[in-house]
Amino acid sequence: YGQAFTLFDNLKQAIHSEKGVVAGGGASAMSTEAVDQKKKIEHFERAVEGLLLESKMQRNLALIRSRWAAYVPSNKAGRKAVNTSPEEMYRLYEHLKLDVFDLSELASNPNDEDEALYEECSTAMQGIKTILCFFLGERYNSMLKDREAYLLYNRAVEYCDALEEESGGKSASALFAPVLETARNVAGMARIGRCVTHARAIEASKGESDLKGEASASASASADEAAKRLLDHLEDSQSFVGAAGRQVYSLPPAPKSLPCHPFLLDTAIDHIVYPSIPAELTSNSEGKKEEVRTIRGSIS
Repeated sequence: YGQAFTLFDNLKQAIHSEKGVVAGGGASAMSTEAVDQKKKIEHFERAVEGLLLESKMQRNLALIRSRWAAYVPSNKAGRKAVNTSPEEMYRLYEHLKLDVFDLSELASNPNDEDEALYEECSTAMQGIKTILCFFLGERYNSMLKDREAYLLYNRAVEYCDALEEESGGKSASALFAPVLETARNVAGMARIGRCVTHARAIEASKGESDLKGEASASASASADEAAKRLLDHLEDSQSFVGAAGRQVYSLPPAPKSLPCHPFLLDTAIDHIVYPSIPAELTSNSEGKKEEVRTIRGSIS
């Protein structure tokens, strides 16, 4: 790649020199022949720039393949210091992203627009976004920051799903095919990492809530033990005036348990049918009441 880059640099210098010669022709620079020559030079310059960007992308892809072979996902055991780090993979794909962006700018030139190449660059950019989110999630996963890692893994999966919808199963060119294949592979690993980090984050949140509950309960219990109230110590002869941690009574009052009546009886009381009392019993009870009143009157 070094010799190719040197050749491209020499070509670009020759193109700039030729453009200067054509532009410095004075009145002859405005002729039809000079204008056609200028267009040909510009077209040749864009072709050289495209070949230069393609060579840079191939070089970056070769570096990515060599480093990806030594990469071990963060959720697998056996990871060593010699393995490729997520930061290194992220940096390599950032360089590739810049090359794809420059190529898309070249394809969207209004004088010589290439719609097919521009669409391929847009698809490749979507795949690179998927890969970048995955490696950022790997970095946070290695740091045990589960919430951030879950969000990044989820975003990588969303980018890959959008990529599948945009591509529609179409085959990419030989230049961008490795990028799209890697994006699909890392999306599968992102789904696994998303499940793992989600489970760990839920477990950590449960532990934090339990610790907070225990801490608040112990704090309230210690506060209740430290506070002494006058109404609870009326039989004591000690003074409660001005002493620390002493109160007249608690506000709000401490809750007390109340006896609970059987709710079945309360519910059934409205459905009880009482028996009818015979008239004879009613008359006998009224006669007895009259006798009692007579006796009381005679005594008084």
